[in-house]
Amino acid sequence: MHSDSLAALTLEARILNGALMRLLKSDLERHLHPLGIGGWLQHAALAALTEGEFTSSQLSKVLHVEPATLVPVIDALERDGLLTRGRDPSDRRRAPLTLTAKGHEVLGRAPIVHPDDVLLNAFQSMGERKSRRYMALLREVMQRASKDDEMVTRVRQTAQRHLDRERSQRPAPTNTY
Repeated sequence: MHSDSLAALTLEARILNGALMRLLKSDLERHLHPLGIGGWLQHAALAALTEGEFTSSQLSKVLHVEPATLVPVIDALERDGLLTRGRDPSDRRRAPLTLTAKGHEVLGRAPIVHPDDVLLNAFQSMGERKSRRYMALLREVMQRASKDDEMVTRVRQTAQRHLDRERSQRPAPTNTY
């Protein structure tokens, strides 16, 4: 049995998390649409494909979405020439997805975190200490809720790989004395 106060916290957390996700999604899409990326899920799929070839089933697991949710996203990315569906000669049912040169170029124009990102701005106003504490609590909630101890670690590793890749592709600063 649970206490009424924990039930109230649960309901409030659901509402606030839902509102935060809508806000973050809208803000991200505001930055992506001018680049020709049709939304956060397209961006996430393209970013995942920078790590190599995936089938749609594998990609849905990596992105934590249902395979049916990903079908129209993959269709749109293929139609726009940002990815290709390949054929596996040893398994006709398997269609590996690969990022095209155009997909790499479009993704290269989209920073991993936009300088005007609403969450980045919130973290900056909260300060690093509070932001780190928030993330520690969020990771703990995610681990306990999902009962998947490795998922949070995989997400952290993926985020770090994307940041490292973006950092390595930035031009080196030049001294202009």
